[in-house]
Amino acid sequence: NRIKRLKCKELPLKLYYRQKKGAFYITQKLLKMCLALTMILSMLNIQPLKAVSYGNVALNKTVSASSTHSSKTITHAVDGKVVDKQTWQINYVTGSDYSRGNGDLVEDFTIDLGETYYINKIDITWTATVWAKYVKVEGSLDGTDYFTIKEVTNNSISADKEKQEIEFDLTTTRFVKLTFDQPNNKTYGYEFYEVEVFGSDQVEGNVSLKSLFE
Repeated sequence: NRIKRLKCKELPLKLYYRQKKGAFYITQKLLKMCLALTMILSMLNIQPLKAVSYGNVALNKTVSASSTHSSKTITHAVDGKVVDKQTWQINYVTGSDYSRGNGDLVEDFTIDLGETYYINKIDITWTATVWAKYVKVEGSLDGTDYFTIKEVTNNSISADKEKQEIEFDLTTTRFVKLTFDQPNNKTYGYEFYEVEVFGSDQVEGNVSLKSLFE
């Protein structure tokens, strides 16, 4: 009986070392696989795509929106200035100041970059009290057929001139459409100082890393 009790006490310890040894071999195999993949990529001369001459490609470009405000200038949203009274506002409530006051929750703002760019980041500088909880970023090469680039839910802005940074994989597009929904302030809709689209008309590299695993 004493021998049996001792074996029972030792069993968990043996199992522990066995599991630990197994985990070590699994980790070792993963390291070898990663090393092998690195060597293969090096031999194939595969380089990740990245933008060169990176900057705000939306500056002073042509813009349009689903609605307009009589006292706001639409080009303020892409003039590179984040100052008071230089805001752009779109609204869904009924009112004489707005071109589309039909009670729609969804509004959109579109930028024509003028030519095709490789982009991977958008910054929206919001006002403190009027912003969207939901933002969808779409791209298009012809201004007609749009594809989804990124969707952001549960956005929250706590300070005036706070930037919402939206990052995504490098994407080729000419038109950028921002669709807003779920306003935090249902009286005034959506209002922001500036929209910046970051990218370049040139890239370095020869493949997207994401495409290697698709």
